[in-house]
Amino acid sequence: MLGQFKQRGDGSRENRTQPKMPFFSYLLNYYRQWVKPPIFPNNEDKTRMAKILYMLLGNTLIFVLVASVAIVTVVVQKRSTSIVILSLFICVPISYELIRRGRVLAASRLYVTSIWILFTLSMLLTGRINTTFVSLHLAVVVMAGILLGKRSAILLTLLSILAGLGITIPEILGYALVHYFPVPPLTGWIAWVLAFILVLTPLTPTVQSLARSVEKLHESQELYKLATAAAKTNVWELNIQTGDVITDAHGGRLGYSEDEYPKDAKTWQALTHPDDLPSHLDAFQAHLTGQAPDFSSEHRVYQKDGSIRWLLTRGKVQRDELGNPIKILGISTDITERKQVEGAQRQSEKIFRAITEQSGEGIAVADSDGCYVTVNPAFCQMTGYNEAELLKMKAFDLLLSNTT
Repeated sequence: MLGQFKQRGDGSRENRTQPKMPFFSYLLNYYRQWVKPPIFPNNEDKTRMAKILYMLLGNTLIFVLVASVAIVTVVVQKRSTSIVILSLFICVPISYELIRRGRVLAASRLYVTSIWILFTLSMLLTGRINTTFVSLHLAVVVMAGILLGKRSAILLTLLSILAGLGITIPEILGYALVHYFPVPPLTGWIAWVLAFILVLTPLTPTVQSLARSVEKLHESQELYKLATAAAKTNVWELNIQTGDVITDAHGGRLGYSEDEYPKDAKTWQALTHPDDLPSHLDAFQAHLTGQAPDFSSEHRVYQKDGSIRWLLTRGKVQRDELGNPIKILGISTDITERKQVEGAQRQSEKIFRAITEQSGEGIAVADSDGCYVTVNPAFCQMTGYNEAELLKMKAFDLLLSNTT
């Protein structure tokens, strides 16, 4: 009690006892913790598994409560049903506590293993195999596949088969276990309800998550198609051993439909302009042999109607463990408009140079720093400097030389 008081400056003591939470608020807070699964921000798969397991535990608890009422009013085989309910009632809070501590995988293993052992023991003690126990074991296998993965589902399947053989073989030999274990089987409707809970509870969010993933994948593919079409770019993959080409030419390129689009290296070589083919192959071979870090080539190709387009093709080789090239991944971008602009610019420069050289007036062009970039013969004659000297000078330097 002394630890609950603090000595004041005047010698009196201040009560530091924390106010107690009302019992109803405590129950409400505990219930919120129960129904709300924990979130693990850095592990999406762990959060998904915790959510599924929370739903399983919640539905199992509801089943236990309903089955408990049914024992009193409806169920005939009270002993076997009571054993199942008691076992589930013990398993649920333990699994819940493991989840709250972040041990989701351990909780999943405990829940799945406990359910399987419970059903297997019930089957062995009744000494018979019927559709009820088969459905329960199938439900456990499906649940294990969702929560723990394929290996756990296969393992439980094999163990269930062995358990079934443990009943069938003695029965064939004349030692039926039903004569030694007079335990009545589990009530049919209880077994079927439990089987549906074990299957549908984890399967429903899994199917919903899969549907959302498929929808997101479809949206990503549509955005990818729009982006590559807007950029006039397509991604390709060349198998070096077979020469097969896989491309994402959605809607076709170069006038070809998707079905007509070239799918082998020889066809692409035939479509390449003969003047550009040697340099194109040289760049490809240089990268293949390791002389160049990347494959890059600007070349012309023929469209289906015979017209010409310019492509910028770039790629990167992938090799096996021995360093042998396996395939090349790359992109091809249509740069026809850029080439047309560059050609028009070169033509304009030729025309401008022809005009300035023929002109009798002195013409000079300087950049923003005042450095000469173009001078014609008439300007050289006027200043007394040749073209090479003027291109090393600034307009201000020439002005100073004239003033002096």
